[in-house]
Amino acid sequence: QLGRQHGVEYCFCGASPHLVKFYETMGFRRYKDNIDLPGHGFQVPFVLAVEDERHLAGQRSPFLRIANQWDNSPASREWFLANFSQEPGTICESLVDEAELWDYSRSRLQGSGSVALRGLDGEDVRALLTAGTVLRCRAGDVVARQGQRANDLAIILSGQAASTRDSDHGLYPLVPLGRGEIFGVLSYDSELRRSSNTVALTDMEFVVLTPAA
Repeated sequence: QLGRQHGVEYCFCGASPHLVKFYETMGFRRYKDNIDLPGHGFQVPFVLAVEDERHLAGQRSPFLRIANQWDNSPASREWFLANFSQEPGTICESLVDEAELWDYSRSRLQGSGSVALRGLDGEDVRALLTAGTVLRCRAGDVVARQGQRANDLAIILSGQAASTRDSDHGLYPLVPLGRGEIFGVLSYDSELRRSSNTVALTDMEFVVLTPAA
């Protein structure tokens, strides 16, 4: 409400992976590559077009009630879509049918022999993967940083990563990670500090799971 009173058209922010679904439900959109923010780690950049009533209604955003109190220019939405369209392949789970999201994740994990999914039947796997948030990153991105507090884990859908640990003698390599493998297990549901780094060796997709999900 304060933003509308001051003529704000777009609100920019960043979110940790476990908050992505929350921000998307509020009406924010992912619009660029993820970033590594000092002191906060891996962050997903978001922008909210406050006059885009159509998108706010589609997300059932609580901000729609505020938008309806103001005159909203169609030019604001059109300019946003022309300049800040989502990157190809970026999924907004709340706008995608569950079956479509399931097909997307399943196609990437097929034949991986994922330890994380071993022992689960088909319905369990579907429930697990569609409850998470799919994220993309670029080669070289540090998607989990040693020493930071976290309460999520991730399953790699595509690409490769490396697990490393900082030591007094430099960076110590641990294990390579590939499709179907997991990272962040030790801090899951405990908010412990991460015990190692996870660095993407290639462009990578992974699904983030939180205790709430």
